[in-house]
Amino acid sequence: LCIADTSGKFRRLNKQWEYVLGYKLADIEHVSFFDLIHPDDLQATTDAFSTLRKGEMIPQFTNRYRTASGEYRYIEWRSIPYSDTIVYAAARDITDRIETEQRLRKNAEELEKLIATKDKFFSIVTHDLKSPFQGLIGLSDILIEDFDQLPDDEKLKYIQNISELSQNTLKLLENLLSWSRLNSG
Repeated sequence: LCIADTSGKFRRLNKQWEYVLGYKLADIEHVSFFDLIHPDDLQATTDAFSTLRKGEMIPQFTNRYRTASGEYRYIEWRSIPYSDTIVYAAARDITDRIETEQRLRKNAEELEKLIATKDKFFSIVTHDLKSPFQGLIGLSDILIEDFDQLPDDEKLKYIQNISELSQNTLKLLENLLSWSRLNSG
């Protein structure tokens, strides 16, 4: 909780501020909170404070405050003007929530990239498996349709091609299964 004046100076702060920002209360009371605001949030904070000076409530506002260690914490505010010169505000530290949301967004982006890579990989694998099976079907169809007309040495050649193609396709499948097992742990 805090009480600030319309110039932006903290007037009173509860003890929780020491835990959140790391300053002693005596060090930040009567200091302008604008001095603690992250530079990227300064304009939005100025605009929000102008709204309060006009007598309007701020139901929710988020900005970053510099801590005693130099890091920044995300603070979510609910503020109301009490008079022409005083503002009451309740604030809470939402840094953990914001950082979790950022990690989730990053993980979601990485997951989308992985899914796209997997889809491309499966497309390639499907093509690589389709070709040998088409060869197997073609050779076996020739044997079935022309079995009686083909000389034995040509039948043997077709059977050897089918065997070789089958073995190579099996090796490809075994490699894919090994790769899959390695990636799934």
